[in-house]
Amino acid sequence: MQKDKPSLQEYYQSEIRDIKDILDNLQNGRIYLPGVYTNAQSDGSLETNIINLRNKLNELFSKIENDKPSDLDKLSDIF
Repeated sequence: MQKDKPSLQEYYQSEIRDIKDILDNLQNGRIYLPGVYTNAQSDGSLETNIINLRNKLNELFSKIENDKPSDLDKLSDIF
């Protein structure tokens, strides 16, 4: 019996979760603003988060376009 091919969202769930985390942190104001002191925990500057988000999206698009394995697939190969 042939297994159904997982959706892109299922197959690349780790990569998508990383992107979602960056977006959630930005939405929740978890960014460093130079010259502004807040008690909020920071996950880097806005510029850093945008760079990370752009890199994660480009990496995911490349994997999809070139039919490359997901991060979870790579991990499962190791174990």
